[in-house]
Amino acid sequence: MSESKPPTKYEIVQPILLALMVILGIFMGRKIEQTSSPETKEYTKPRDGIKNNAAILEEAIRFIEARYVDSVDIHRISDLTLQALTKQLDPYSTYISSNRLTEDIFRSFHEAYGFRIKEEQKKYIVNQIDPYSNAWNSNLSVGDEIIKIKKGSPSINSFSQWNDSTLDLELRRPLSKGSIMISLSRNDSIRQLTVFPVIPLKQDVAYIKIIRFGDNTYDEFISALDTLINKHKTHHLIIDLRDNPGGYLEECSRILNQLFKEKNLLMVATEGRTVRKTEYRTDGRQLFDIDKIVVLINEKSASSSEVFAGAIQDLGRGKIIGQPSYGKGLVQEQYMLSNGGALRLSVAKYYLPSGRSIDAHRSKDTVHIFKNQSGQLIKSAKVIIPNILVKPDTSYTILNKENIQSRIIDECIKLKYQSGIQAISIKEEIVEKKIIPALALNWNKRNSREKEFIESTIAKTWSMITKNYAGWLKATLMEQPEIVESLKVL
Repeated sequence: MSESKPPTKYEIVQPILLALMVILGIFMGRKIEQTSSPETKEYTKPRDGIKNNAAILEEAIRFIEARYVDSVDIHRISDLTLQALTKQLDPYSTYISSNRLTEDIFRSFHEAYGFRIKEEQKKYIVNQIDPYSNAWNSNLSVGDEIIKIKKGSPSINSFSQWNDSTLDLELRRPLSKGSIMISLSRNDSIRQLTVFPVIPLKQDVAYIKIIRFGDNTYDEFISALDTLINKHKTHHLIIDLRDNPGGYLEECSRILNQLFKEKNLLMVATEGRTVRKTEYRTDGRQLFDIDKIVVLINEKSASSSEVFAGAIQDLGRGKIIGQPSYGKGLVQEQYMLSNGGALRLSVAKYYLPSGRSIDAHRSKDTVHIFKNQSGQLIKSAKVIIPNILVKPDTSYTILNKENIQSRIIDECIKLKYQSGIQAISIKEEIVEKKIIPALALNWNKRNSREKEFIESTIAKTWSMITKNYAGWLKATLMEQPEIVESLKVL
């Protein structure tokens, strides 16, 4: 296949300008009647000799509506054009169509109800349940066959419909007689946990993962601290922001505030061309006595996560461990449009206590060295560079990980129902001895990292099936190099 030539600037700009003309004409609500007169050239004199771009676009759209040979799909063109237009600004400004705005916040059946299904010979089998979701807390079990959904026979399309507040299922369970009826409530998008899990790792050290900064993240964080400090007597924290895409800056700053005893420390500031500078400072009202802190980040830690890690680093409050962050230092605001859609625009930048901003996708990644407020030398770039770098593990080379994971799930389901009520008490090493031969993977030819991956996947799958997730997670965390480094620091 021959390579296509990259489009010229004219080819890129022409459709955008044309579609913008269409949109402006619609928004202005001005239409003219079509005529059947032959093609002619018509001109409009510019008002007072001034060529106003908006007026010219409006003028052009009237001619398009009146004379263009074919009808125009106005809504489709307007949506595509605004999407293309915002892409020219930065990676985060975006246009949201009215259709998308009216959709439920959940983007999949899995997110709505907390479980996944697998189609197997026209049967629909539950093969994954999210820990502590509504499905996890119900009678639903991995391996259940769904024979009816919403009182009808299931099809693959049944699992793309997720707007109902409740989901009625009829299940058939292996080695059980008859069927089981259950009703699941849809996961509450507003109240979904964002601080999870919370685990005492060892004496005086606790682990908290913040998935994102949502509406209730601060309250969840304070509740977690109350349990860890008052019940488990821990005072050192590992705060995991790996894969955290960001969220509300207010929630982020409120949590940061709880990590400082000092008053009036600048944590972060925001400022834009038309947005006044706003500073977020500590108030000295710390609710809990927290000693040492480690923050974990990786290449998917973005926006508010980077603010959090950057403030801890700049103010010398703790160590950052992991991989360099994503590099998103822009603040977005959303504006409603008259067509029912919305424009989400970047309106300001984040500035950390040292004055540095985070903007890897718009600026050169030049590294500078500066001293933070504790006198430590810090590498400054357009991302957050951890104090202690831990390389991501990419050493195993299993050719088809997804296929192996799927086979492990199938074999674990078989073992569970062969074992009956004894399944939950089967030790991990016995599970491995039974599952590994069934996979037929030429075990002796696998390298150490491949074996480790397979064993870890079996352990996790078995813990999920038997709903012993917390025990597996703690054991897994203790083996992660980022956690190992954190415990050395703490």
